[in-house]
Amino acid sequence: MINKMQHTTAIPNHGELKLVHGLPVDQVVRKIHEGHRTKDVGNRVLAFFLNEMEERKLFHHLGFSSAFHFARTSLCLSKTKIYELLQVGRRLRELGEIDERFLNNELSWSQVRLIVRVAEKTTEKAWIKEARESTLKDLALSVKRAEPGGAPKEKVGGLPESTTRIQSDVDAAFYEVWKTAKAGMGEVTGMGISDDQMIRLLTQLFVQKRLQQKNNQSVYKIVVTTCATCKTASVLTDDGKATVDKKALEQIQCNAEVIDLRSNPAPPEDKEGVDIDRPTPLWMRDRVLARDSNRCRCCGRKWSLNAHHIHFRGQGGKTEPSNLICLCAVCHSHIHEGLLTVNGNADEPVFINLRGERIHSVYEVDSGYG
Repeated sequence: MINKMQHTTAIPNHGELKLVHGLPVDQVVRKIHEGHRTKDVGNRVLAFFLNEMEERKLFHHLGFSSAFHFARTSLCLSKTKIYELLQVGRRLRELGEIDERFLNNELSWSQVRLIVRVAEKTTEKAWIKEARESTLKDLALSVKRAEPGGAPKEKVGGLPESTTRIQSDVDAAFYEVWKTAKAGMGEVTGMGISDDQMIRLLTQLFVQKRLQQKNNQSVYKIVVTTCATCKTASVLTDDGKATVDKKALEQIQCNAEVIDLRSNPAPPEDKEGVDIDRPTPLWMRDRVLARDSNRCRCCGRKWSLNAHHIHFRGQGGKTEPSNLICLCAVCHSHIHEGLLTVNGNADEPVFINLRGERIHSVYEVDSGYG
C-alpha cells in the first residue's frame, strides 16, 4: 500500500486550505465542509476530499453507501454537481500542470472542468493555452470537437458547426426510466451524463449491436401506483408524486405486473402462506420493493435491492410489510455490520450512524427537510 501521509499540496493565498492525503475521517469531513463554504477554489477542495473519501471508503465509517451518498445528503449538492466533482478530482490527479495553473489562479474552475474531459498528459499544455486564449463559449466548442486525449483542433473560419436539435415530450413514467438509465450509466463511467451524451451513446450501442433482452425479462422497473378509491395513477419522482394520464396508464398495464399494496394483503392465490418468522418470501419482497418505488430507503439507489427487517427476524421481528423496508446491498450490509442503525417502522424509518448522527434519506433531501 502506498503511504500518502506526506503528500500535501498548499493552495496559494488560502493558508488553511491544503490538499492532504491520508487524513483521519473526521478531518476529511471537516475539509469537505470548508471547501463547500469557499467559492471557486472550494470546488478543488471538494473534488480532492470527496475522491479521498471514495478511494479510501471513508463513507462506510459515517454510515453512507458512497461518497456520492454523503455529498447528496450532507451537502445537499445536485447529482450533476457531485458527478462533476468526482470526475474532475480524479482527472486532476493525472493532470498536474492543469491543477497547478488552477491553484495559481491562472485558470478558472469553469475552464478546468471543460478541458479535463479531453486532456491527457501529452496534450495538457495545448489545452492550457487553448483555455487562456479562448472565451468560455469557444472553449466549450473546442472540447466538443476534440477527440478524447487529442489536442485542440485547428479553428476553422466561416460558419459555425451545423447541428440539429432533437427534442421530445415524455410522460412522467418514461422520464423516471430515462433518469434511472442515466444514473446507471453515470455509475459505470464515473461521471455525469448529459442528455446529449446519453442519446449519442444509446444510438452508437444500437448501431453496433442490436439490443437483446435476456429470458424475455424487463430491463428496468418503474412503479406506478393507482389509488383504489379515485383510480388516479401516479409515479414517485425526485420532486414528489407526478400524475400519470389515463392513456399512459393503459399502455403500461399491457405488460406490467399488477401488485396489490393494500395493508397486510393475502399471498397470491398460487402461493402458499408463509409463517411470519420465516425468511421473506419472494411475493412479499416484491411488494415491499414496489411499495418503496424500487429505491433504497436510505441512499436512493435503484439496483441491488433487498427487503430488510427493521426489527431483526432473529430477535423476534415479524416478516410482514410493516417491518420490512427496501435497502440497497451496501446500506443493508452497513446495518448488519453495525455501521448503521435503523429504527422506527416502514412508514418512517430513522437511520443513525456510529456517531449517533441521523442520516437523512434522499427522500428527505429531495423534499427539502429542515
